[in-house]
Amino acid sequence: MYDFNDNLRAYYEDQIIEFINSLETPDQCQKIAKIVNPYGYGQGLDHDVDYMKEDMISNVKTEGNWWIKDVVSELVTNSKIQ
Repeated sequence: MYDFNDNLRAYYEDQIIEFINSLETPDQCQKIAKIVNPYGYGQGLDHDVDYMKEDMISNVKTEGNWWIKDVVSELVTNSKIQ
């Protein structure tokens, strides 16, 4: 059971990271940050796409399995962002 959960998490983590890496504009990053992060990016960081993507990926890699499930559900619901 744990192997299944770990494999599922790895799959979705890869999918989320691939999606984050495909973001191209600050607006896209801000919209996804509202789903992936418990915060957005304020003045000074709000136009640094590379920083925002790195930060979101770091959050994806360190969160629990339950969190991944919630993020996937919300990303699917909001898939019209791009």
